[in-house]
Amino acid sequence: MHESWEISDDKLSYVVHLTEGVLFHDGVEVTAEVVKWNFDFIMENNFTRMSNVWQILSRDKPTEIIDKYTLRFHVAEPYVPFPRNTLGTAYIYPQHIWEPIAADPNFDWFTYVPSDDEQIGCGPFKFVAYVPNAWYKFEAFDEYWHGRPYLDEIVRPIITSGDAELLAVKRGDVDIFTGFLASEA
Repeated sequence: MHESWEISDDKLSYVVHLTEGVLFHDGVEVTAEVVKWNFDFIMENNFTRMSNVWQILSRDKPTEIIDKYTLRFHVAEPYVPFPRNTLGTAYIYPQHIWEPIAADPNFDWFTYVPSDDEQIGCGPFKFVAYVPNAWYKFEAFDEYWHGRPYLDEIVRPIITSGDAELLAVKRGDVDIFTGFLASEA
């Protein structure tokens, strides 16, 4: 979602230019304000799975919005792979949906189960349905900023063991094997 970036001479800040016209699945545009909110939220909450963000960004210098599609990130120390390892792996959640939810003092990110209407992203496939313990269904997002995906839909069965998933691939029931669970290694 970022089209370019510049690194400062001291390697401690990155000016990032977002791609214009990137939309969430509900049609709301992804802007610098939305991206900043996401990174600020990660920094405030120290999410374990997002340690590549909160361990890298500076706590002394907050992320700055330069204009609607441009931000300046500050890192705590020089970190050359920042654009790929940090920007390229952080999920961008729709601020207009998640900010009010996260403002609830009883909100717990790790136990919260979003409603179907809150399952909004900005990737090539949008959420359609979920059947607990059975499957997820996604369909192609026609307005995806990088072009409509080749596939019309993805149905992701919930398979709870690597052995069962590998067997499903061998039988032709599924098209992809995502790997064994750590407990099966």
